[in-house]
Amino acid sequence: MMNGALTKAEHKIKKPGLWRFILLCVLVLQVLLIIGRTGQRSNYYVDELFSFGSAHTYTFERKDAVYVTQSDVWTYEKWIDNAAVKKELYITPDVSLNRYNPLTIIKMLLLGRNYHGILNLLMSAFSPDALSPWPPLVLNLILFVLAQVLLYRTVKDLTGSFPVSLLAVFMYGFSAMCINTVMYIRFYMLVIFLLLAVLRLHQRMWKTESLLRHEIMTVASLVLLYLALRDSELVFILGGALVLAFAVGLALTK
Repeated sequence: MMNGALTKAEHKIKKPGLWRFILLCVLVLQVLLIIGRTGQRSNYYVDELFSFGSAHTYTFERKDAVYVTQSDVWTYEKWIDNAAVKKELYITPDVSLNRYNPLTIIKMLLLGRNYHGILNLLMSAFSPDALSPWPPLVLNLILFVLAQVLLYRTVKDLTGSFPVSLLAVFMYGFSAMCINTVMYIRFYMLVIFLLLAVLRLHQRMWKTESLLRHEIMTVASLVLLYLALRDSELVFILGGALVLAFAVGLALTK
């Protein structure tokens, strides 16, 4: 009877539903914390303004686009009026990707820095003619949650432990680096999500015995690496190391 009770207790501890519920609670707390921190911010970093500007000029069809030093508002050793450049950070109807058909949008996202294209679409839909941190924040939050789920599943398959997987999610999501990365209006959270997805695919490829599934996941991982490279060429270092290590591992073991 004692053995039966012990087995039942162990089963309760290892029950996936319980740990997934705890994971959900942790993610909700992390999202609320990030939203609260974003509400306290009062200004943007220059790199974030660069993100807004890149979203504004994403279609590359601005016939009147000039360097600020060549514009009429520029005077040497004098401050430029904020209103003169602020309009270049908005998404107006003439620069919105929404003007194009879906196939053209997909082509532009595949060939350009896709984070700025996605930002263009979100700003034109939710904050047209205005500078707001909320469209990029929502995008980063969605990517953050997806990345956390991938991290949880990756560590769970690696260690076989629900507590260790939850600890990884807890430590990363509540770290100052992660919170600032989500708040920061740059492509970093998108690249982190894509790289975690690539890592997860390689983890699944390592276990599969199906050649067809292996090839499909290989193609998918290469596509994700390409998309990440469109946003940051530094992805080549980590992505290249991962692919090389995986290939060597396959050659040695399979």
